[in-house]
Amino acid sequence: MDKPVLDEALQPQKTLGRAEFIALAAALMSLNALAIDIMLPALQQIGAELGVDDENARQYIVTAYLAGLGGGQLIFGPISDRFGRRAPLFVGLALYVSAALIAAISPSFAVILALRFLQGSARRRRGLLPFRRSATSLAGARWPRFFPWS
Repeated sequence: MDKPVLDEALQPQKTLGRAEFIALAAALMSLNALAIDIMLPALQQIGAELGVDDENARQYIVTAYLAGLGGGQLIFGPISDRFGRRAPLFVGLALYVSAALIAAISPSFAVILALRFLQGSARRRRGLLPFRRSATSLAGARWPRFFPWS
């Protein structure tokens, strides 16, 4: 007996097209600038609300985020090699959003610093994966068309 043939349009698409991949990679990478720049105008109000008197100490919010970016790269790169790209990407997005939401209602400056570090680490998880995915799927001659600066 013949197997029923399903319409190809109903089959799930397993790979992203060029435009979809570029849009996804750009959106994921733009969150880095947004996460830093969105905090800068509010540093004075955050410090005043949480009782941070030293104006220079308020800048540790950005420093903690950048430290998380650096440290997360060492941890989450091997994790994505071990478990694939998709699951760590979703876990990183969930950690990033969770840390941002909890930081918004945080009662102390130390908790905000820890959450910003976690947010930077989760951001690194997301930031590394588009390049790793493109390196594995676009190896060879197609790579320069996507990322001509590399």
